[in-house]
Amino acid sequence: MVALVTIQQVKGVLRIDENDDDAMLQLMIGAASRRVIQHMKGQADVVLDLDSNGEPLSGGVPDDVALATIMLVGYFFKNQDQDPEGDFQLGKLPLPVKSILYMLRDPTLA
Repeated sequence: MVALVTIQQVKGVLRIDENDDDAMLQLMIGAASRRVIQHMKGQADVVLDLDSNGEPLSGGVPDDVALATIMLVGYFFKNQDQDPEGDFQLGKLPLPVKSILYMLRDPTLA
């Protein structure tokens, strides 16, 4: 499983003190990490220095990618059953997450 951030990073930023939701957070971290990598397209290999299994090799994850991943986990965690603010569209990331990743994305040619 690709994990661009640790559960400790997520819980620290999102101010989650309890361990009751750790299993769910791990799933959300994996899903958010894959979604961030998918959004970056081919640039993910360059920015994250991914190996053949899609895991980051060296140098760690850049701060902007880690922040975007944590923010996406926060969206997932806050709205587990619905999307009351309408932040998600099918196949889209919430605007603040997209904004952070914008310069790292491999542009789509139309």
